[in-house]
Amino acid sequence: MTGEITPSNIVGAALLMQFSIYLVIAVTLAILPNVVKSHTVLRGDEYTAVRTSTTYWIVFALFLITLALLLFSDAFSSIWGPMYRLHGKAVITWSTSLLLVFLSDYALIGALCYFTGLSKSPFLAIIMALPALAVFLEEPAIRVIWYVVISVALVTAFTYIGYKTSGRDANMRWRTAQVVVTASTLVFGTWIGLITRT
Repeated sequence: MTGEITPSNIVGAALLMQFSIYLVIAVTLAILPNVVKSHTVLRGDEYTAVRTSTTYWIVFALFLITLALLLFSDAFSSIWGPMYRLHGKAVITWSTSLLLVFLSDYALIGALCYFTGLSKSPFLAIIMALPALAVFLEEPAIRVIWYVVISVALVTAFTYIGYKTSGRDANMRWRTAQVVVTASTLVFGTWIGLITRT
């Protein structure tokens, strides 16, 4: 038995990644309160609207779609396809399925971040982890670089959205410092991952 990594190994690892990410999302949604700011005399409660049945159904539907993309990829359907007499009937290539899985993860987690506090969202950590997961899943370097660009763009947007300028620029400088450190750390960590993978 050789230690060679095959596409079916990568797709299997991606399935485990999806189960893990969606488990974290489900647990976090269960923990999050629906009220972000409590009621005051001048302002009513502000709701995140993430703990609705619609949100749970959207998350569940995307989970099933990403699982289907991976299960019906050519690399993984070659494992279960012969049992159902489906030889060579893959719906999608494993590389394309991984790309679509990562893009759907970015879309879902980006939306969850937007509705749960932007730069203060607990889901922001998942956005930062996706490029590292792409390195682990041996995605091509160009895709990993694009995932880093998407991650940095989302973090930057979430850091500056809703920012109200004032006479002082101290708050803006804190936000800029946060973006610089986050982006630099992500780029540096991903770069190390890319140059050290075999």
